[in-house]
Amino acid sequence: MTKKLLVFCAFISATLFLNAQCGPSYGDNANFDSAGNSTGISFTTDGTCGGILTSITFNSGFSVIPASPDNMIGQAIVRLYEGDGLGGTVLGTLNITDIGASSTFDFSALMISINTSSQYTIIVSDFTLPTLTGRGFNTPWVPNYVGGSLYVNGVERPGEHLAFSVNIDNSTLSIENIENSKVEVRVYPNPTTNIIQLTNLKQAENYTILDISGKKVMEGIIKQNEKLNVQKLTKGIYFIQLEKRVLKFIKK
Repeated sequence: MTKKLLVFCAFISATLFLNAQCGPSYGDNANFDSAGNSTGISFTTDGTCGGILTSITFNSGFSVIPASPDNMIGQAIVRLYEGDGLGGTVLGTLNITDIGASSTFDFSALMISINTSSQYTIIVSDFTLPTLTGRGFNTPWVPNYVGGSLYVNGVERPGEHLAFSVNIDNSTLSIENIENSKVEVRVYPNPTTNIIQLTNLKQAENYTILDISGKKVMEGIIKQNEKLNVQKLTKGIYFIQLEKRVLKFIKK
């Protein structure tokens, strides 16, 4: 392997896997609180955290009372709004989303761009539950989260907050810059469900497919006009690393 390629691979590794994720979070001792017809929180990114939204987790989870084998998991609709509150543009919607003891909402397939030093609001609503009583989230009280507020039934409740964490892929700009320098090669279709193909590939190349955490999930040799079957991959963002370039694609 040439010195130039070694430097390139070191740069890619540092870009993808040392600084791939960022995002605001908040958690503390919590008290049970009714979810009402809708519950959510606004949050603010810092000046260095921007990219593609991967997921949002309500750390304390959703609780359904009384608990039983048939009364543990519900469903809801999750919306992400631009700005503080429900008055901004809806940036993405997850329909029929499971909610349970641990609620992580996967936004990766929607490719929502999150800006630095900006505010957003996530709202969980339209609950479909076996029992309509006792549903709620655990809400920390102190210290206050200064980047946003709790919203219940569309009304702000200052000083109250959900325990949450936001996951943002902030390697996007670096990957796009690398792709732009090699504009002749693209992943198609993107997003995909079953098959990907590298358009305008000039010769056979070794490839490695990595997930968002940097774990290798596939590898081999890809030829001109050859199609790769990625049907078994779970939904999310992936990177296909070739000999002199890295390309990003989304598995739906």
